[in-house]
Amino acid sequence: MVRGFTLVEVMVVLVIVGVIMTTVLLTVRAGGEGRVARDEVRRLDHLVELAHDEAVHQMREIGLQFHASGYRFVEWDGSEWRALERIPAFRPRAWPEVLQIALEVEGQAVNVPHQLPAQVRPQVVFLSSGEVSHFVLTLVDSAGNGERLRVGITAATEREPLEAVR
Repeated sequence: MVRGFTLVEVMVVLVIVGVIMTTVLLTVRAGGEGRVARDEVRRLDHLVELAHDEAVHQMREIGLQFHASGYRFVEWDGSEWRALERIPAFRPRAWPEVLQIALEVEGQAVNVPHQLPAQVRPQVVFLSSGEVSHFVLTLVDSAGNGERLRVGITAATEREPLEAVR
């Protein structure tokens, strides 16, 4: 006796799959607001931890230089700051175009240049002693959604989601 699926059984399965796909799609879209900023802050949070560890374990000073379009890590070579290129994780990074940046270092608002300046001078420094310039970075998208990253002098970080006022 040959048995197969009836048309009704196939249609029921298709309806269930459709409902599941719709639910997943709506969930993903609802979480999309502020996702770009959240992902960038999460990435920077991990890089801050890595830079702190690298500075302490390698006994060198590492800096973080922000600009409106992105950021780069730099290192002190004993006489000047130079781009940190020997570690791939510390390559220069660009913000997605939809994000705007606000930076506060040691309690003072910092005017972030539009482009990466020719002079290498970090706004944030990770010292070999383990201390870090306390800073607060805020990334906001065009809808006003975003994320804030607070980094303390011990490199302890705290992320705070920001939602647009509706």
